[in-house]
Amino acid sequence: TDAFEAQLAEALELLAGALKAGHGFMQAIESTAREMRDPMKEEMLRLIDQVNVGGNIDDALEELPNRIGSYDVQLMASAIAVQ
Repeated sequence: TDAFEAQLAEALELLAGALKAGHGFMQAIESTAREMRDPMKEEMLRLIDQVNVGGNIDDALEELPNRIGSYDVQLMASAIAVQ
């Protein structure tokens, strides 16, 4: 949890930058995953895999904070889901 939270600000900045550059949400996640180290990279790749096998992005985002156990990640997932 601590290692993931330590990477959260950097990941959100990369994600926001990719979205501002015109990437779709999943493209932005993929781009961010390429730039990050584990554990953030691993979780983003898991999110991508869930969607690629037919899962719903909202469901995948909802599962993320359950795996990480972080209030900050819960806020991030909720904010993304609202958008």
